[in-house]
Amino acid sequence: MSEQSSKPNPTAEPLSAEKRRYTFARKQQIMAMFSDNAKVYIQLSGTALGLTLTFAHPILRVPAKENIADGWMIAVWICFLTTIITGAFYQYKAVKLLELEIDWQSSDIWGWLQPG
Repeated sequence: MSEQSSKPNPTAEPLSAEKRRYTFARKQQIMAMFSDNAKVYIQLSGTALGLTLTFAHPILRVPAKENIADGWMIAVWICFLTTIITGAFYQYKAVKLLELEIDWQSSDIWGWLQPG
């Protein structure tokens, strides 16, 4: 079984500008869906972390003078925080990946800007 490489094939026919735009738009749509998914996890984890830190005593019906930060609660807080950090990191890396996909040589994004 042959391994497929992610490097472009130099003997392959270059894509037209229209195909490049379509391919980029498709990748952008897919990344947007994955980023939206990560955003939901960030929001849910942030809300759960905030609620458990702020309203733990009333929700769990624990007396206000009693400490709620036992090992399990700290582990849950660390998991929520890890979810938030990894979700934000994923969104950052997704944008950087899309940025690498832009063909700056044939892009007409900056056509309005005068040289010099």
